[in-house]
Amino acid sequence: MCGIAGWIDRTRDVSTMAATAEAVCRTLACRGPDGSGTYLTRAAALVHRRLAVVDPEGGQQPMQRQVGGNRYVITYNGELYNTGELRRDLEARGWTFATHCDTIE
Repeated sequence: MCGIAGWIDRTRDVSTMAATAEAVCRTLACRGPDGSGTYLTRAAALVHRRLAVVDPEGGQQPMQRQVGGNRYVITYNGELYNTGELRRDLEARGWTFATHCDTIE
């Protein structure tokens, strides 16, 4: 099972708290021994520890996608059991994918 954590703070610059985010991530190591990731902005921090089930090389989180002028970031714990069906439907609508994991990027 993966481990996730994060926080939002609009009163101070969260991007300066990398050491805190990494410490939080280390405490989750037992939840995800296969990888880790951190995403920091001025207002938000996301951390992720990964237990790889599908696509060990391609499913690193937090995942980011740029669409137009907007950046979207996701980190989650779980498995989509109908990933193939969703992928086929979205590909038919013109979406492209960077990985084969169940966190569709």
